[in-house]
Amino acid sequence: MKEGLWEDILDRLEQQYGKMEVEKFSETREDDTGQKMVSNVQRVEFKTPMGEMRVEQVVSPMILDKKTHYTHTAGARADVEFVLSETEKTTKVRVFRYDEDMNEWIEINANAGFLA
Repeated sequence: MKEGLWEDILDRLEQQYGKMEVEKFSETREDDTGQKMVSNVQRVEFKTPMGEMRVEQVVSPMILDKKTHYTHTAGARADVEFVLSETEKTTKVRVFRYDEDMNEWIEINANAGFLA
């Protein structure tokens, strides 16, 4: 993601929908071998004519490699281990719409023109 894009998104949303509160938190995921990957998330929720929307920026360590550990036992599953960069990060922007009928957040394609 380009440098400063998240700030541009927040500025554009604030111009269209008014002042918003940015929620910041960390998510921890674990691979099959027990290695933890911590992602930093910034989230903004706002109301539009289409309904309630959510935009998130997720910053995670870059995955350099994915190692699969197999066993020779029939029917056993393989364990997946991720090799993470200690210095480089990846940034992803995710957009959600709240579906009142299903009572859950549904991710929509950000490339479909929502942020354009």
